[in-house]
Amino acid sequence: MGDFLKKIEFSLNINRKIIFSGLALPILILAAYFFAINTTTKPDQKLLTCSFQKTLQIQETLLETKLSLFVSTFSKEEPSFKNFNDKTKGLQDNYTDFFIYKKDSLFRWTTNEVTVPPNLNDKIKSHTILWLSKGFYILKREKKGDYTYLAVQLLKSDYPFHNDYIVSKYHPAYDIPQDSELTDIKNSNKITSKDRYAVLYIDFPETINNNTYLNLSLLSFIFLLVTLSIFIYNLIKIKRRRFKLLEFSIYALLILAIRILISFIPISQSISTSVYLSPFIYASSDLLPSLAHLIINTIFILQIVLVFNKTELPDLNSKKKNDIIAISLFFAISFSLILGACNLAILIDSFVTNSNIPLNLSNIYSINYISLIILVILFAIGLSYYLLSKKLYYFYTTNYAIKRNVLVCIFLLSFITVLLFKFEYRFWFPYVIILLFHIILLKNTFAQYSNSSFVTQLTLLILFSVFASSILYSSSKNKEKELRKSYANKLTAKRDKLAEFLYPAIEKQILKDSLVIKYLKQSLKKPEAEHKLLDYVKTKFANNYWNKYEVQAYICRPGSKLQIQPANVLVGCENYFSSIITNMGFKTISNNLYYIDESYDIYTYISKIDIPESEGLNQKMSIHLEFYSKMTTSSLGYPELLIDNEFYQRIDLSEYSYALFHQGDLAKSVGDYQYQLKAPTTNSTLQNSFYFFDKNNYNHLYVKTSPYTSILISRKKPSLINTLSYFSYIFIISALLILLFKLLTSKNPKLLLSSTIKQRLQFWTITIILLSSITIGCVMLFYLFDLDKRKNQNILSDKAHSVLVELEQRFSYLDDIHKITPQVLSQNLSNYSNIFFTDINLFDKNGDLIATSRPQLYEAELISKKMNPLAYYSLNENQQIIEIKDEKIGAYVFQSAYVPLRDTKNKTLGYINLPYFARESEFRADLSTLLVAFINIYVILTVIAVLIALIVSSYITRPLQIIKDKISQINYFKKPEKISWQGADELADLIKQYNNMVDDLANSAELLARSERESAWRIMAQQVAHEIKNPLTPMKLNVQHLQRAWQDNKEDWSLRLDRFTQTMVTQIDALSTIAGEFSDFAKMPNNNLEIIDLNQCVKESGLLFTDSSNLTINIKSKHAENWIKADKQQVTRILNNLFRNSIQAINTDIQGIITISIYEDNKFKILEFTDNGIGIKKEDNTKIFTPFFTTKTAGTGLGLAMVKNITESFGGTIDFVSSEGNGTTFILSFPSSDEPKK
Repeated sequence: MGDFLKKIEFSLNINRKIIFSGLALPILILAAYFFAINTTTKPDQKLLTCSFQKTLQIQETLLETKLSLFVSTFSKEEPSFKNFNDKTKGLQDNYTDFFIYKKDSLFRWTTNEVTVPPNLNDKIKSHTILWLSKGFYILKREKKGDYTYLAVQLLKSDYPFHNDYIVSKYHPAYDIPQDSELTDIKNSNKITSKDRYAVLYIDFPETINNNTYLNLSLLSFIFLLVTLSIFIYNLIKIKRRRFKLLEFSIYALLILAIRILISFIPISQSISTSVYLSPFIYASSDLLPSLAHLIINTIFILQIVLVFNKTELPDLNSKKKNDIIAISLFFAISFSLILGACNLAILIDSFVTNSNIPLNLSNIYSINYISLIILVILFAIGLSYYLLSKKLYYFYTTNYAIKRNVLVCIFLLSFITVLLFKFEYRFWFPYVIILLFHIILLKNTFAQYSNSSFVTQLTLLILFSVFASSILYSSSKNKEKELRKSYANKLTAKRDKLAEFLYPAIEKQILKDSLVIKYLKQSLKKPEAEHKLLDYVKTKFANNYWNKYEVQAYICRPGSKLQIQPANVLVGCENYFSSIITNMGFKTISNNLYYIDESYDIYTYISKIDIPESEGLNQKMSIHLEFYSKMTTSSLGYPELLIDNEFYQRIDLSEYSYALFHQGDLAKSVGDYQYQLKAPTTNSTLQNSFYFFDKNNYNHLYVKTSPYTSILISRKKPSLINTLSYFSYIFIISALLILLFKLLTSKNPKLLLSSTIKQRLQFWTITIILLSSITIGCVMLFYLFDLDKRKNQNILSDKAHSVLVELEQRFSYLDDIHKITPQVLSQNLSNYSNIFFTDINLFDKNGDLIATSRPQLYEAELISKKMNPLAYYSLNENQQIIEIKDEKIGAYVFQSAYVPLRDTKNKTLGYINLPYFARESEFRADLSTLLVAFINIYVILTVIAVLIALIVSSYITRPLQIIKDKISQINYFKKPEKISWQGADELADLIKQYNNMVDDLANSAELLARSERESAWRIMAQQVAHEIKNPLTPMKLNVQHLQRAWQDNKEDWSLRLDRFTQTMVTQIDALSTIAGEFSDFAKMPNNNLEIIDLNQCVKESGLLFTDSSNLTINIKSKHAENWIKADKQQVTRILNNLFRNSIQAINTDIQGIITISIYEDNKFKILEFTDNGIGIKKEDNTKIFTPFFTTKTAGTGLGLAMVKNITESFGGTIDFVSSEGNGTTFILSFPSSDEPKK
């Protein structure tokens, strides 16, 4: 009955899982489909336009309100900088700024990020929506006397180029696709301002890509696959409680079929172009053409292994098979596992070599969410491999009795065999880890318990982390070397192929441009008009890709001359360029563009544009253009801000130094490494051959790119901390995922936090270390940011004062800085910029820019030519000597120092500004170094903490463990041992109390044993007396009757004598039986142990009871033989007693059925003896094995007591399950044994 109820409960649990997963499947299918079809949508232009129009009017109203509040604050006082800054704090935000014009000249401003005209113009006075330098703005104005108050709010930023910091985007209030354009070209998407004066149109993209929906669709699909796998598993399992090999095979085939079907699912173009399906991100083979396929395959592999781990594998009954078969099977298992490990190493290597996924774990800022996905996949594959190996080893050791040393030798043979075919020298260290991993796993499998200990699991986790990290590190190192080779080729490249490709289109624009023809005609009449033409032509190359070039333009006509400096020689214009092209020029894909080979590290091009003769142009003319790649010091300025990602792929050389050598002499060096003046002497003399070598803690790559030119690229060798970072990350992530896996797969998660003192000590020790490390890490990060900020401020302050001293010496004699031309000032600032290695800007007394060493930002109008308003207020009105403020360009935040420039009379001439564009990459490198060092120390401390926790907890709890062991050994027939312990702490007191209790317990046990013996003898005497008295009474009566018959000379004396004799014999036999049973019970156990076949014993005993016509005996066994170590005669007595009890419990009016099942469970042979008798009452369950207890009218009540005594004497157990009216099952276990040698 109990088994029946358990089966019902099991079926209900399975049904619940099937129902839950079955309901989840359509929901996930609909979710995945919904998100997939909405990944790319066509914009509802009418709806979006209406929404934009409403938002625009709301923002205009809010801006008008803010302007009214702004103006009202200055109704009674002059808007000084102090009250201006104070009163705009509550009104200003990241998108709204305020300006005041006094008599149409800019007087006060809240920001230098927005460029407004220095003087009021008609557009500012009349327009509501206006383009201001870098985007569209909403403008609201109000005039009061001499003052015009202006409020501006960003509508959309629109930069001429885009990079990591400069991104065009709308004000967040507008719900509109970011790639929509505002234009004045008419279309159906018209928007107007509130006053209907400003009119713009929105140009929407044809489709909108929703990355959020894309990620959700893929996530839903992954959950769908997992749920489908669970549904199939429970669907197969519902019919049978045990999941066997046949069921697993069906499950695996279904999963494989699903995986094949997925390959034929049509994928929309928007999803197929995502990073998850792009081979650019990851592709290693036909089976793994993308990251998505890798994720799906990993999920299915893990699901199959988890189900296989729960599968009940068949018992091979291998103890009768040949050892050669056993050895061959283990060789095949170990060979397959080692081969799988080698392929796993190749797969991990592909994560680096066949992908663009950042896996440089020594640089924390290079890691993104795809990197974390790869690390999770790595853990899942490693977990699958561990579970599969453990299952196969456990299956083998439970079926074959091969010695451990023999198996180790076989494993080593298989290991060597695999390496003969798969050996790769770069993986020699991971191969060693594989060997150690399997030896430890094999040793653990041979242990008494199948569950791995905490120490073993920790060791295997460390080995796996070392295995994976060593491969990732080696592969990353090799990939870096290949990347460095490409850098060498790019740095020494002689041609700019993209510039050559882009040039013809611009040439066509110039020839078709009407303004070019107009300026050419003007230049014929007025030669000074040539400058307009040349400046206009140069604007064609002012944006995008051509920013990397300095462009010079010249007009050549018959007889025109060029003055060549510094020789001051006049040469013919046409002859000059023709000579250069002839002597040094190389043709490009454009017939009019020539590459000039005159330098080893500068791109130089010359182009010739022939102007066709037309009306007003009656002479032959041509425009010559010279292109020189700009020479910019990499550590100065703001190169990261001016890069256009669309046209220029920047080479990140932040971790490198390099040197160019021309004819063996150092021509140029960049970076921290100090190069020698001569090229290194190497064994590599062949052109374009690569030679790596180590020197001065750097790894160097030397390449001879031409007979005269060579390059040396150097990278600092990674420190031990950087090398360990790979291990640290994998170990941390794997440990967290293992904890999550145990929580998800554990039936009772509370058991993970065991209540034992030892484990509580371990848990809390480790927890305290973790919390302490995290707290220290957060404090260190805060300190690092603060330290970096103060360091930059100190650098700025020192440089600002140094520059101030130089400029005051140079210009302090002036009473007005404007007396020197901006060109001369800029040239002086450029000179000082190169000396002090910083950019320098100079503002006049009104805060207006007059000169700069780096004009690019101001030319691109990324920042206003007004100085920071807070700095201006601090220096101008508060008379501070230095002010350092945070400023922002796009998303790029930098520090900027301002100091006043004074004349000899201590009057202010202007303000010097030093913007400190600390390279983001350099700061991140420093921060990454610190974080990596901290994480490595954190991991090491964690491992040490675990070891300390194990040692300390074991030491502290050792007395408790001793007491526990001693208490568990206490029995009433042997005096408990005392514990010897030195110490004076609480544990010593506890042990002392235990020793006292031992003495008391020994005395009590002796008294109790004496009392029990006396009580037992009394009970036994009473029972013996009772059992003997029962037959003596009828015997006495029969004797008396026989005596009376003799005295009375009865006629039937002979008949009576025969009857009396028969009765006496029967009663004497009963007395003999009683005496024998008591004698047998007293003598147990007295066994003659031998290896016997339990199946044979059952069959022999069953034959004695098969004569009954109303009794059926069924014997079931998984194996033909079940060997146990026991006394055959005693086992026969057990079985005979059980048969007799069952037959006596079965009613005579029904067909009796006795079923005997024999199987093996955890190195024990289990015998289940089931009948369909009347069962046992609940109140009798606790008495059933008590001597002399019986529910029958006849019998001594010693049968089951004897069965229990004999079974336990073999090292077995006995239990029973009974339901009154439904029969009884006795469950006996006997230690299993090997087959006896013949």
